[in-house]
Amino acid sequence: MTFPKIYIYFFCTFLLIFTISCEDDAPSNPVTENQHLLDYEQIGMIQASQLQGVAQILVPTFDRSLIAFNSDVYKITYQAEFKGEPITSSGLVCIPAAAPDTDFPVLLGFHPSIGSQQEAPSSFNGNLQSGLELFASLGYVTLIPDYIGFGSSSDIPHPYLVQAAVSENSVDMLEAVEELLSELDQAYRKEISMIGYSHGGYNTLTTLRYFESTTPLEDWKVVAAAAGGAAYDLTTLRENIFSLDTYGSPETIAF
Repeated sequence: MTFPKIYIYFFCTFLLIFTISCEDDAPSNPVTENQHLLDYEQIGMIQASQLQGVAQILVPTFDRSLIAFNSDVYKITYQAEFKGEPITSSGLVCIPAAAPDTDFPVLLGFHPSIGSQQEAPSSFNGNLQSGLELFASLGYVTLIPDYIGFGSSSDIPHPYLVQAAVSENSVDMLEAVEELLSELDQAYRKEISMIGYSHGGYNTLTTLRYFESTTPLEDWKVVAAAAGGAAYDLTTLRENIFSLDTYGSPETIAF
């Protein structure tokens, strides 16, 4: 397994922002008919011991005991909506393993800009596609949307920096994951944190605003958010791009 350094550092920087709680708010009755979840498949496992080794190398002073869980990695597809039309979206869900009775909180993780289908989180092949998979080892049910235009919705042009496209799709995924956790008999706590960097930082902020302004899911509570390098100032971003002779992320210009 390979570990992109930028995401390892990002992971370690924000480790202390979040804390794990243990109150059981999980629904007691399993969902008998799914309205949002279309399909799911376990496609891998991430070993806590490997992540502890990486943390020891990169941040020797980090308390490795916080990396406490192996995590099961699932690809899911779910019913969503885009421009008023139903679509099939996809993403990755990482669940701390071997503790089905522990009511883990939920983390919604937003990956940076990507330029190919192979980089979509659900293309997980044992490597850390986004780096956000790491948070499950801390005890978070971790949701990582592919974004519209990637994964199962690859036939749609990616709506880059479009608020409704990411915030509404994130809620669709969260509702699907509720059904997934019921299918797996996994307890969880209806508290959600959000994190993202770059394009993911923008998506974190716009989804946070969506939760604060519309309350799409009244029984969920947002407890924390961390956004880095967000492209929320498009004027400054444009001026920065135009001031350079070469630009290292040409897919951003295309989007």
